[in-house]
Amino acid sequence: MATTYSPAPAVASVVAELVRKHHSALQCNTRIVCLFREPTPMARGRLLLASVRIVTGLPAYLMDHRDLARERNPEGELNPDGVAPQPFVLILVARKEWPLLPPEQWLPVLDHQLCHIHVDPDTGELEMLPHDIEEFTQVVARHGLYTHELESAATVLRDAGRPKQLVFELEPPADPAVIDLHKGQDVTWSTGTHQLRGQVVGVRGEIADVQRSDGYRGEAPVAQLRMVRRAAG
Repeated sequence: MATTYSPAPAVASVVAELVRKHHSALQCNTRIVCLFREPTPMARGRLLLASVRIVTGLPAYLMDHRDLARERNPEGELNPDGVAPQPFVLILVARKEWPLLPPEQWLPVLDHQLCHIHVDPDTGELEMLPHDIEEFTQVVARHGLYTHELESAATVLRDAGRPKQLVFELEPPADPAVIDLHKGQDVTWSTGTHQLRGQVVGVRGEIADVQRSDGYRGEAPVAQLRMVRRAAG
């Protein structure tokens, strides 16, 4: 299935609020484009809810100059020297998962993407920042907090009360009766940190169309659904 993209104004609204509150350096001249992506990619067995990149060079040029009028000088003539592309930030979000998760789940996901972007205070150039921590849990289990970065992270996590997951592991099916899934069946499924409930509106092979209790519709792997059995009587 080919990857498709579409505008994501709802995502852009959340991103704009996060920039205003926590990422003031991005407020000046940084253009941020938010798009939905479908299907949702997987990374090491996990749903990749969002990703970020800095778009430069020819892709940035094509984005900024889709209309030849943009390449004309004030006299209406085509600029013979060409136009330098303006880099911008691109945030891609899983379209099918967007309506299935509550807003409080998306705030840390999108905040995480923005933390990757740094604006050089002298040149104004954009650059990607790595994560503050790059480590395996098994190494920490064996050797403890052996770096200053790990010690700082441990302090932050203790203060926060619990770690905030940014991607969500798929869980194995908990109910073998899932093979009897049918339209109208009440089901629950987990994102790894949040338990959701809804109703099946259709099944297509290994994918179920589900409608959450608040009316939002989307898709979920059949293997992740658990049937809700109604009490008799």
